[in-house]
Amino acid sequence: MQKSKLYTFLQHLSGKEHKTVADYFCQPYYTQKHPLMPGLLNYLIQHLQQPEKVARNLVFAYLFPGMPYNDLRLRHLAAETLHHAEQALAAYYSISDEYHFHLQLMELYRTKHLPKHYKGISDVLEGMLEKEAYRHAPYYHNAFMFWQNQDLFTENRNETHKQLYLSQASESLDVYYLANKLRMAAQMATLKKVIDTPNNIQLINEIISVVQNSKYLQNTVVALYYHIVMALTQPNERQFFDQLNQLFSTHNSTLPDVESREIYYFLLNYCAEKINAGQTGYLSEIFTLYQLGLSTQLLFENRNLSPWNYKNIVTVGLRQGNYDWTLQFLQQYQSHLPPQHQKNAYTYNMANYHFFKGNYHETISLLQQVSYDEVFYSLDARTLLLKTYYELEEFEALLSLIDSFKQWLNRTKEISKPRQQTYRNLIYFMRKLIQLPPNDSKKRKDLLEEITKTPAIADKRWLLQQV
Repeated sequence: MQKSKLYTFLQHLSGKEHKTVADYFCQPYYTQKHPLMPGLLNYLIQHLQQPEKVARNLVFAYLFPGMPYNDLRLRHLAAETLHHAEQALAAYYSISDEYHFHLQLMELYRTKHLPKHYKGISDVLEGMLEKEAYRHAPYYHNAFMFWQNQDLFTENRNETHKQLYLSQASESLDVYYLANKLRMAAQMATLKKVIDTPNNIQLINEIISVVQNSKYLQNTVVALYYHIVMALTQPNERQFFDQLNQLFSTHNSTLPDVESREIYYFLLNYCAEKINAGQTGYLSEIFTLYQLGLSTQLLFENRNLSPWNYKNIVTVGLRQGNYDWTLQFLQQYQSHLPPQHQKNAYTYNMANYHFFKGNYHETISLLQQVSYDEVFYSLDARTLLLKTYYELEEFEALLSLIDSFKQWLNRTKEISKPRQQTYRNLIYFMRKLIQLPPNDSKKRKDLLEEITKTPAIADKRWLLQQV
C-alpha cells in the first residue's frame, strides 16, 4: 500500500497529527461499529518506517485473518478510512483556529437567536482582534466577518450602531482585498521576470490609483505590498525600495513568518539584481539585510542556514571589507549549515576569505580539500582557482585549468546552457587577458569595452578590475 493515498497522506503528517487522527478513531462509532478503519489506520501508522510490511497482501491478512485476498475490499476500506481521517484533521484545524472557531459560534448563536450566547462570544472575539499583533491580510478578513456578523445581528435599522458595523465591515474588506490584490500583482511581476506571458492581474492599475489617493497607504500591510509592486514595475525609482526597506525593518515583527520571509527575500533579490548590474552602493543595503535575517532567523529554514545564503553572506562581507566580521560569521554559523554541507561550505568559503586577504597559497591549499561532487561547488571552486592562479601569475597552471574547465563544461549536463555560457565567457576573456600585451593601451581599451558589453560573465566585476 506504499503508493495508496491513505499511506502517503499519513507519511506527511506530524506525530501530533497522527495522534489527533488516531484519537478521532477511538470514538465508539469506529471501535464498536467500524473497527476495521481504526485497525487499518493504526497498522499503517505503526509501519510508516517499514514499507516492506505494508504490502497489500500483508495488510489484508492482518485485517481479515484466514480470508482469501480481496483487493477491491481493501481499496474500498482504505478510501473510506482516508475520508474519515481527512474529516478528523479538518475538524481539528477548524477548532484550533481560534478566529474561525469563534466566528462559527457567532454565526451559530446569531442564526439560533441566542443573544446572551452571541454577546459573550462577540465580546471575546472583539478583544482578540484588538490585541492581535499580526495585522496581515487574513486579520482583516476575520475583522470583516466579525463586523458583518455584528451588522446582521442588529436587526433594527434605526440603531446607530448598525452604520458603524457596516462601515467597519466595509473598511476591513477593503484592506483585505487591496492587500491580496497587491500581493498577487507582486508575485505576477516576479514570475514575469522568468517567463513573460499574456497573463495579468486585473484592475491593478485602478487599485494602485486608489491606494495612492486614499488613506490606505497608511495601512502597513497595504503599504508593504504597494511598495513591492512599485519597486518591481519602476525598478529605477529607488524611493520605493527605500520606503519598503524602512517599513519592513520597522514592522517585520508584526507579520507572520511566511509573509515576513516573502517580503524579506524580495528585498534581498532586489539588492542582488542591482549589485549584479554594477550598482555597488546596494552592497551596504544587502549586508544590513543579511544581518537582520540572521538576528530574526528569517534566513533559517528548519533551523538550518542554506549553504547558498552562507556563501552570499560571506561574499558580501568580504566585498564590504568586513574581514573580521566575516571570519567570525564563518566560524559561528558553520554548525547551522545542513550536516552534509558543513565541511564543503566552510572550506570553500574560508578559501574565498583567504583570497580576498591576498593569502593565495592558503586559498589553493583549502580548494584542494573542497569536494567537487556538488556541481555548484565545482563551479565556484574552479572559478576561484582560476583567479588565484592569475593573481600568482601562474600562467601555465592557469592555461591548463582553463582547458580542463572547458572540457568539464562540455561534459556536464547539470547546468543550464545560459549558466554554462557565463563561465565560457569568463574562460574566453581570461585567455585574452593573459595574452594581452602589457603596454598596448589600445588592445586593453578594446578588451575592456568588449567585456563591458558582454552581459553574462561569471565574476565580471573581478575581470574588469584586472583589465
